[in-house]
Amino acid sequence: MIEYGIGETGGTREGHMARILVIDDSADFRELLRVALQNEGFDVTTAANGQEALLALESEKNRPDLILLDQNMPGMEGSEFSRRLRKMEKFRFTPIILVSGTPVEPCDPFCATLGKPFRSKTLFDLIRRFLERREEGPDHHL
Repeated sequence: MIEYGIGETGGTREGHMARILVIDDSADFRELLRVALQNEGFDVTTAANGQEALLALESEKNRPDLILLDQNMPGMEGSEFSRRLRKMEKFRFTPIILVSGTPVEPCDPFCATLGKPFRSKTLFDLIRRFLERREEGPDHHL
């Protein structure tokens, strides 16, 4: 189990398993990521699109430590979801990994991009780097 001490303001919560929200319109890809991330010791929740994710994020119990987000989705692209998320105070510094099959720019200093296809090790390393930086507080980003 991967444990990170991540609190609301960069503080620590003992024994907290890092929670990742996966947002992707492909059910197969969501499931593949869910299983792979759980096998790495992460607590994973999923959403089929940005609107569904925003509704889920209104609940405090669904607060993720990191968001893995597909860029190209119908209804609301990943970059639009990111803009809306950043308007919510409690998610201003939540790390986002924007996944895309086409080149895309990171949305802010707390956002990284990952091109499809990617190796699972590359994804896991990026997630761990982000989570380690988050423990250092909002002034530390990639």
